Amino acid sequence: MTHETENKSDTIIDLDADQVVEDVERSATNSTATASIRPSRKRNWLLATVALLAAFAAGGWLYKDMLSVYLPSNQVLAMADKIAVLEGSNTTLRGQLTSVEKLAAQLKSDIDGMEARDAEMSSFAEAAEKSQIQVSDKVSALEQALGETKTAVAKLAARPVVSADGTPAPVDNTAIAALQQRMETLENDVASLKAKPAEAPDNRAALSQGLSDLKAKIAAGTGYLEEYGNLNRMVPAASGLDLLQRHAALGLPNAQGLAAELRGLIGYLPKPIIPGPVPESQSWWSGIYDSLSGLITIRIEGDVDWPSAASAAAALAESGDVPQSIAQLSGIEGVKPGGVQQWIDRANGRLALEAALKSVEEAVLRVIAAKG
Repeated sequence: MTHETENKSDTIIDLDADQVVEDVERSATNSTATASIRPSRKRNWLLATVALLAAFAAGGWLYKDMLSVYLPSNQVLAMADKIAVLEGSNTTLRGQLTSVEKLAAQLKSDIDGMEARDAEMSSFAEAAEKSQIQVSDKVSALEQALGETKTAVAKLAARPVVSADGTPAPVDNTAIAALQQRMETLENDVASLKAKPAEAPDNRAALSQGLSDLKAKIAAGTGYLEEYGNLNRMVPAASGLDLLQRHAALGLPNAQGLAAELRGLIGYLPKPIIPGPVPESQSWWSGIYDSLSGLITIRIEGDVDWPSAASAAAALAESGDVPQSIAQLSGIEGVKPGGVQQWIDRANGRLALEAALKSVEEAVLRVIAAKG
């Protein structure tokens, strides 16, 4: 009964064959459209993601280059505070270093003054020693003169007043005159010993002028015997005077003078051996030698071109670089010609002379500074 009722309620639709085909085509079209919508949605999501990332990157760049100055992060603020603290510490350290430099400069000045006073005291001690030697010599001379005077007085006292025949003995005026001369000499020596030594004069100007004259003579490469003697009397304890004494009479040539001396030796220096022309009988070697002679110069291995080396060293010396000129010739291996070795010794002596002059200058300046 129930089955019959259900069958009656069902709707029966009659469709033609062409209508069924159209519905199938429509459903296929809908499914294709749905499938095409899905990739487009994925592409849109991808583009949105890329755009979002680009926006983040642009925002980060904008913040880093422009807005970070006005809106710094907490880390940047903390770092700025630390940098400010470090700058304050550096400022304090710089101030302390400045104070240390000032103290070091003052200490150096005090040490220089003490050295100058020490040099001056050494000079005074040496002058006192010389004065003592002179006093000893004078005392010895006084003792000798006193002995001679006593002998002369004894001779005069032993001379008879009258001769054997009763007549008065003649007076020896020569002996009396000699005795008077000895007495005057004794009085003068005693007076000089009693006299107080004179105070040391203020010779700062003389020291400065003497040092200037000495430097000028050494720079010119001439003798400086007089200038050396003046400084030796005023500052005998100065370091370097002993080396200056060796060349005081003739001096040593300066850089230009040394260059001129070396150029004068070039013509006498040995030249490298160059092979002569090949005999015509050696035709194959002759051809090679003729073809290469215009391009290269063949020398025997081991020979030194001393004229070229001396010319290069002379150019260095003329420019004022004497140490490099010495190194140019000293670096050549083997036995050096006599003239070259002598020139090297003179150039080294010139450098030692300049170093000694610098030591003397420093000592003189310290003495001048000590005298105020």
